[in-house]
Amino acid sequence: MHSTLLDSFRNRFCLVAGGSSEIGFAVARELLEQDAKIVIIGLHGTTVESAVTRLGGRGPRLDGYARDIGAAKDVELTAAAMIPRAVHPDFKDAALPRIGPIYN
Repeated sequence: MHSTLLDSFRNRFCLVAGGSSEIGFAVARELLEQDAKIVIIGLHGTTVESAVTRLGGRGPRLDGYARDIGAAKDVELTAAAMIPRAVHPDFKDAALPRIGPIYN
């Protein structure tokens, strides 16, 4: 088996912005093949859901969120959802915030 740059991501948490289509989707697929734990972020819920399904469905190694990481509010939501998972990879999906503000 040959070594690739993505081998260094084995058993790592990865956030793939734009992971629901084209190059981002290809990166997400390769990271999963390298045993990374990933979350894909895309602008549209339908494309994110489709990508998650095509990659094997939600589980301990894969999740996806519809977010606009160019918008401050979505950056906060994304960070709130990702940090616990990155710090503790076994963090349960049910506890991740999916909608709503972080603070009032």
